[in-house]
Amino acid sequence: MDACVAPSHAQAARVADGGLDLAVCWVGTGDLERLGLVAGLIGADRRYAVATGDDTGEVSARGTAVLIDADTTSWSSWNV
Repeated sequence: MDACVAPSHAQAARVADGGLDLAVCWVGTGDLERLGLVAGLIGADRRYAVATGDDTGEVSARGTAVLIDADTTSWSSWNV
């Protein structure tokens, strides 16, 4: 496992090529199949949100709205 930070697609490619034994990264199922890799979920992170009110209770996923940035180029450069 390499401690260096690299885009997910680069890490997956290095594992497929044998340059790394393991990568902790985001990989889609299409890429897994194309590269001949097997992946497993190692965890999930709780995500926090901001609100204008003072209610600190939990909110169900169904009760949330996700803001999406139109700049997909920056996101894709790390997560393709």
